[in-house]
Amino acid sequence: MLLHDRLRERRQASDRIPVRAPGAELRLSFGQQRIWRLSRLMGDSAAFNIDSSYEVHGPVDVDAVRAAMEAVIARNEALRTVFSSEDGQPSILPPGRVEFAVEDLTADAAPLARVAAWVERPLDTSAGPLFTGRLWRLGTDHHILSLLAHHLVCDGWSMGIIEQQLTHGYRGRLAELDRPPIDFVDFVEWERSREESLRAHLDHWRSTLAGVSALQLPGGRGSESGEVLLELSEAVSARINDLARRARGTPFIVLLAIFAATIHRHTAQEDPVVCTPVAGRPDPAFEQIIGYFNDIVPIRGQLSGDPDLWALIERYRPAVFGAVEHGVPFQWIAGLAETTSTPLTRALFALNNVPATGLKLTAATVDPVQVPGSTSDFELGWYMRSDGSRYRATVRYRSSSAAVVEKLADDFTTFAETLAGAPETRLSELPDRSPSWTPADPPPLASRPRSLLESRLQRIWERAFSRTVGVDDDFFDIGGHSLLAAELIADIEREISGEPIPLATLLAAPTVARLAQIIENNGWRAAWTALVPLKPTGNRPPLFFAHAHGGNVIGYSHLARAMSAEQPLYGLQAPRKPMHGPFRIEELARTYVAEIRTVQPTGPYLVGGWCLGGDIAFEVAQQLHGAGSEVALVLMFDNPRPEHATPSSRVKRIAYRIGDRLVHERWNLAVVPWRDKVGYVADRVSGGIARRTVGVLERKMTDLDGRLPLGLPHSRAFRQGEIVVHHEKAYENYQPRRYAGRVAIFRAERQPLGLLSDPSLGWSRLVDGSLRLYELPGPRIGLFSMPRVQRTASLIENAIRAALESDEEGSP
Repeated sequence: MLLHDRLRERRQASDRIPVRAPGAELRLSFGQQRIWRLSRLMGDSAAFNIDSSYEVHGPVDVDAVRAAMEAVIARNEALRTVFSSEDGQPSILPPGRVEFAVEDLTADAAPLARVAAWVERPLDTSAGPLFTGRLWRLGTDHHILSLLAHHLVCDGWSMGIIEQQLTHGYRGRLAELDRPPIDFVDFVEWERSREESLRAHLDHWRSTLAGVSALQLPGGRGSESGEVLLELSEAVSARINDLARRARGTPFIVLLAIFAATIHRHTAQEDPVVCTPVAGRPDPAFEQIIGYFNDIVPIRGQLSGDPDLWALIERYRPAVFGAVEHGVPFQWIAGLAETTSTPLTRALFALNNVPATGLKLTAATVDPVQVPGSTSDFELGWYMRSDGSRYRATVRYRSSSAAVVEKLADDFTTFAETLAGAPETRLSELPDRSPSWTPADPPPLASRPRSLLESRLQRIWERAFSRTVGVDDDFFDIGGHSLLAAELIADIEREISGEPIPLATLLAAPTVARLAQIIENNGWRAAWTALVPLKPTGNRPPLFFAHAHGGNVIGYSHLARAMSAEQPLYGLQAPRKPMHGPFRIEELARTYVAEIRTVQPTGPYLVGGWCLGGDIAFEVAQQLHGAGSEVALVLMFDNPRPEHATPSSRVKRIAYRIGDRLVHERWNLAVVPWRDKVGYVADRVSGGIARRTVGVLERKMTDLDGRLPLGLPHSRAFRQGEIVVHHEKAYENYQPRRYAGRVAIFRAERQPLGLLSDPSLGWSRLVDGSLRLYELPGPRIGLFSMPRVQRTASLIENAIRAALESDEEGSP
């Protein structure tokens, strides 16, 4: 099953698997981590249900079935496991009476539809049960028996073990089966102990997936979901098996090559990425354990040069075997810098070719029955199986259309017939029975399909914007700004991710569709660096612009769009946690200098920043200059020195802060449309009161948490406030040295209460080199927002141009 042949080849006798100590904390396996996180992202979904249904002709002892299920559940801890809704922490419930009901469908005109609705219902992972069954009565001595589990506790291999145990349990002879000396929890601890050695395999995936592009599924993206069935004839199936033997491969590789040829015909992609599941049981000790061992690996195609089937098999064999040899948790692969921006899980191709004993009930005939399904956790899931004489497939799809998938299935069948009989046939020579579907531009919003995660994100965006939002609408094009971004990401953290997401994620993923891909791949974690490419293109030296208090750079998004095509712009965002205690500007600058050199190894350098970012830019320039590097210009925006900005008396300080806020709000109110002015004022007042109330409560809870370690979560606003406090202390404690280079200071025209009258904001005494002053209209807050950012960008580029031209002329 699922590359099982290869797994058997590489399996070696292992050291004894240690048994978990009684009372030790339970942990998730790497595969369970991925499934739990995805199930949380998708909300109430049956995408991770696994079911088996059987048509039973003959007498059925309902009590014996129930007793068998109770015995199987009591025997296997995995089937009694539930998972905390907060962090996924597993816990094992004690054995008890099973949830097993009998439902009469003798008068139902569409009994399979009723069965399908039951197996596609969401399971509550925090309450359970996560394994259950139901018996459907269709007539006298005619039933359907359905088993349903969540993937967190069961995989396809496990379902075969369950069938075997139910067969013995139905006869009251389950105790006769040997019981493995270890359980799933022991596998988890063994897997965790190998984490360091597993991470050594990531270099294989970095090289294999470098430059990879997303799979472009045929026909664009529709709005339907469902399934299509196909089967190959016995003769074609036999020839496929023979080809596998002659090519020193496996039937899986032959069928995968045919599937890739089908995708290539419809998309013209030469390196399509398709995922495939692996059994994840590398040691014989795990073969009789029930649990979720599966994982998935991406296989990158190699279809260039118009190959025939022989060539495709030769190319796919090392790709498949290499994927198994270098198997690591899929989320690690998806989080690599080489893949984090590319969705890898659009299509899955699977082959279950491990013979199963099947379910047997005394005095009855039991046959598997296909229950129609419409839920898929992949946009295209191609599930093949063999009954010993022929290959069949259930093709499940979402965000497509039945016509497109039926055409794929028809072409796959045709290509299998052609290539199995004439494997020397090249891709260009394969028959074409009808016009091919090709990748299309996204259809209009009304018909564009959406994944479950996209739908949940779209609802959050529409709530934030108070309007309809399409999954491809750009956050900044439709009016998004830094404050709205903070609210939006806070809602996503609370309702979907359950953990912090940097605001800068919106810069890399400004649409619902793109953000869904990054969240699904957990990409915001692996991709995090201090350096954020706001606008990485252009032929001038890049401008590196440091964050203000709070550490975010999303507020510079409009600046990036206002800059000319020649000027690259990178943001410098703060670390997510204090560095060895409270932040120090010198230490921050040291980190940023190292990151800057990864983009620009040598000068001339351009560095800048607003508010606290101006001080950081000044220190970055000092460190670059001290290391012998050329700094063309330091740009500082409204960052007065503390001794210059702080009024002498407490009354004046309070008045200054109030005045600063009033100037800011007056300016904002001036640009708000008349119809929205009352609502704006009401929102600012009520919102301010609410934020302060929540802040006070959170600080009280934090004090309690300090005395009684409860591990209480904090809101984004609270975490952001804590960072601001650290930054404020860093600002007050910074003692800059004198600087001999060029500096440009940008000062807002409107200063509250007429304070900050010194145009240099207190920096003139610290600059021994060239110092140029620029004045910007309006208050200090809003310099980088539309429409004022256009003037700001123009002055920045003028200052940069003057500095670079001075360098070329050799003048100071």
